[in-house]
Amino acid sequence: MDRLSRGQLTGATKGRDLARHVEHIAQNVFLDVECWRAWDKAQIRDRQERWRLAASSRPAQSLDRLFLRIYTLRNQVLPGAANALEDDELTIFDLESCFATGRIIQRQRDRKTRESKYLVQGRGTDESEIVTVAKIGPTGKLIIVTVYTIDQ
Repeated sequence: MDRLSRGQLTGATKGRDLARHVEHIAQNVFLDVECWRAWDKAQIRDRQERWRLAASSRPAQSLDRLFLRIYTLRNQVLPGAANALEDDELTIFDLESCFATGRIIQRQRDRKTRESKYLVQGRGTDESEIVTVAKIGPTGKLIIVTVYTIDQ
């Protein structure tokens, strides 16, 4: 952050990487006011303990980021996912509801590209159980890979 404020950016943080670099810094739990309030309420003073507790709250923060991208229309539905939506008679509102009511049930990391994929399970607008496979693309958009309903 200090290098950023002084304008000393290396080749790794120039251009498109700058946005990713700033987002990474902004996601630091020690900059999150709500984390500090929770730590103060629980009277946690040890830095390592704070870091450990913050790591356990990360999935919720990730789900919030995913929901924000779908809610603000910063998303792209791949053709296979669009077909799955049509086959299961789902809409973009069902996807939004899935991210709003759901939880991340699994994370997968691609070994080659190092991209993370998230499996999010939640409820659609008609209360049906939906699982969505999504990832954040290189432009920062949420990419919906596939969607399916769970028969009950």
